[in-house]
This record gives sequence, C-alpha cells and structure tokens, in this order.
Amino acid sequence: MSANIELGSVADVTAAAAALAGLALSARSLKVAQSANDTAERTRTETIDAARTAASREDDRDRRALASHLQAWWAYTEDPSISTNGAKVYGVVVSNRGSTSAVFHDVRIATVGNNHPSGEDIEIVTVPPGLYFVPSNAVTGGSAWGRPVLVTDESAFFPLTFARKYDVTTIRFRDQLGTPWQWKPTDGLVEVAPEAGRETAATP
Repeated sequence: MSANIELGSVADVTAAAAALAGLALSARSLKVAQSANDTAERTRTETIDAARTAASREDDRDRRALASHLQAWWAYTEDPSISTNGAKVYGVVVSNRGSTSAVFHDVRIATVGNNHPSGEDIEIVTVPPGLYFVPSNAVTGGSAWGRPVLVTDESAFFPLTFARKYDVTTIRFRDQLGTPWQWKPTDGLVEVAPEAGRETAATP
C-alpha cells in the first residue's frame, strides 16, 4: 500500500507539473499573441496616420498652388481703349491665370507708387480667371483707382520692372473655399486667420 501511495503521489506531482507547464506555455503564447496584436494595431495606426498626413500635405499643396495663381504688378499702357492721346496710363495688372481655373474673392491690393493722397488700396469683389488692368487715377484725381479692365492684348501693357518707387506691398484675398490668404514680398504666400466680419459679409 505504501508503494501505491508513493506512485500515486508521484503521478499527482507529475500531472500538476505538466499542468503548470501547460499553463505557463499558454500564458506565454497568449503574451506573444497579444504582443503581435499590439504590433499589428500600432502598425495599422501608424499607416493610417501617415496616410492622413500625406493627404493633408497634398491638400495644402494643392490649395497653395491654386492661391498662387493670383498675382499683381505695376505696369503702364498706351492702349487707345484706356489711354487718351497716346499718354501713358499707369496702374496695376492683376493676373489670375494657371493650369486650374479659380475665382478669388474680396481681393485687396496695397501698393506704393500711387500718389493719390488717400492712399487707397485696390479692392475687387471678385476676380475671375483672366488678366486685368486697374488704372491709377493719381493724376486725374477722384477715386484713387479706376475699374478693372479685362486685358485682351497683353503686349500693350509694360511692367515696371526697374521702377523702385512702384511696388505691390500686400495682396489679401479669399480662395474658392473661403480660405483667406496674404502675400507679401518678405513673407511670400501664407494662409491667414479670417478677418473679423469678413466671413459674415461674404455669406450669401
């Protein structure tokens, strides 16, 4: 009977040891599986984040490329449809041309070189695709700027590339999505915070 008890005890101990080993193996397998799941989830999250970041950068690049279509510079013309008796008419050319059509709104252009005492900015509610000339009325008086004229013959308008006293200092506008932008020679093109009251005024 003693031998049977000893054999039974040994068997119980062996079974218990086997059970513990199995439990340890299961725990290890569970830990490995959990680690693999965590790694897979982390990889999935990083992939999604990377895709979102790339999409955001591409969207920003596209919006910036679209906004960069709007440009302005000083020029003069002797075009008979604008000039009287062949006199030079000075003003600012506003260009909205690019590979993608865009319409800009609430355009405001600040300049130096217009001697009108009011120092008014050029203000245009809507600038469709095309090339426009805004004549300066500094000589004739009245409003500082005339109405924008659609340019049909670009060769009749000569940019003032060497006249330092004539310059465009700031361009502010909203793109088709309502995003406000500002351009300055020192800063380039940057997205800016909406001006107070501008969003409400622009809402139909």
